[in-house]
Amino acid sequence: GVYRACYAARSKDEEVLSRCQDGGAVTSILMQLMRDDPGLCAVVASVDTGSDWLPRPVVATSVDELLEGAGTKYTPSPTLLGLRSAVREYGRERVAVVGTPCQIRALRKMQTSPFSPLRLAESVELAIGLFCMETFDHGRLIEYLKGAGLDPSKITRFDIKKGRFMAFEGEELVFKVPLKKMADLVRSCCHSCTDFTSEFADISVGSVGSPEGWSTVIVRTERGERALDKAVKAGVLEVKPLGEVKPGLKAVLKLAKGKREKAEGSATA
Repeated sequence: GVYRACYAARSKDEEVLSRCQDGGAVTSILMQLMRDDPGLCAVVASVDTGSDWLPRPVVATSVDELLEGAGTKYTPSPTLLGLRSAVREYGRERVAVVGTPCQIRALRKMQTSPFSPLRLAESVELAIGLFCMETFDHGRLIEYLKGAGLDPSKITRFDIKKGRFMAFEGEELVFKVPLKKMADLVRSCCHSCTDFTSEFADISVGSVGSPEGWSTVIVRTERGERALDKAVKAGVLEVKPLGEVKPGLKAVLKLAKGKREKAEGSATA
């Protein structure tokens, strides 16, 4: 996709680092935007209280609420319902949206459609897209974990690294399995998706390409550039060119190409 610059980024905020996935870039960028503009809110994915990791969109109007949404969820959250809630229920006119590639694509279609509510389309201040290879069906994932002898309510974090799916209770790794063994849990719509890096976002963020504990940040638009600059200048985020770290942009391109070819192959099969 089109981009202006690529960086490895890491939050300088200890609380963010303690709760985030990888480098905490998304949370730090949004945190600074909200500090600079108290009228801005962010739609992020959180976990429904009392459920087994059921994601739901949250309208974060404070830094504390923002921190609740830190970390990656590997099942889908209805993000655009969160945007509608931010505008219609919270009365916000400036909204930052965090979503997966398919959600960001849907957001852009909504913004360009003559049939979409103008208030929603014009309220989007920033779109942050997440790297995404695929997501799991929530019900099937929970049943799979229970079948492996895990109590989903005790799991505090999930992660995917080097082709392995991992579950943690606190800092203890309690489950690890090759992703290929979880293929049956993947949502069917993901098989036709060609977008790994959220090509239609203002800023795209993921772990691939950066060292452990850092996030890869792809700046795609002027809006995205301004948002990143604010976080860096405020001292809440440190960045270095992605070309200066390993494995770098080559790793991102490899996965992006692989996902596109796989989806195009399944479409013609």
